[in-house]
Amino acid sequence: MDLGTVCGICGKNFGNTNSLQQHVAAKHSGEEKSYERKKVFGSAKKLAFYAVLIIVVVGIGYLFVIASQLVPTGIGPAGSEHTHSNFTFTINGKVIDFSSPEEQMHTKEVHFENSDGKTVHKHATGVTIGYFLKTIPIIFKENCLEFEKTNYCENEEKIKLALNGGEIMQKEFLEHNLIDEDKFSITYG
Repeated sequence: MDLGTVCGICGKNFGNTNSLQQHVAAKHSGEEKSYERKKVFGSAKKLAFYAVLIIVVVGIGYLFVIASQLVPTGIGPAGSEHTHSNFTFTINGKVIDFSSPEEQMHTKEVHFENSDGKTVHKHATGVTIGYFLKTIPIIFKENCLEFEKTNYCENEEKIKLALNGGEIMQKEFLEHNLIDEDKFSITYG
């Protein structure tokens, strides 16, 4: 069927273009422009709706990114405290080196200092070992820890946590509020 013989307003079929034009003039006089306007406004409304939807989705995504970077409750503002601690992380006998420039400043509340990869510089009250480790990130899971997308799980190897020369349980280790001259370490293997 010739698409030119279908009325774009009411959908009625006609044998030829001449019949269609007579139909539109007789039945829809003045409606054609109205129909075209509705069609244009309809697509403009759709476009506006999708534009607003995209803006809302991007805005919500942005808020999630910003919220994930916020300092957790209980941590004071940067500058509210100033202490130094010593941290060592060993995997299978190899001490992990945190002395590179990209390892030095993960957050303004706590970070490595002096490019030695061991001195932890704390600038805010309430900073725990757990918070510091998440900034590296070293993530603790049940019987495992994750570092650089690799899981190190206790099977034949053990995870040993030490604070100021003594072994300590994971919960106490992670919740310990860093104080000046603390020495803490994680050893796997």
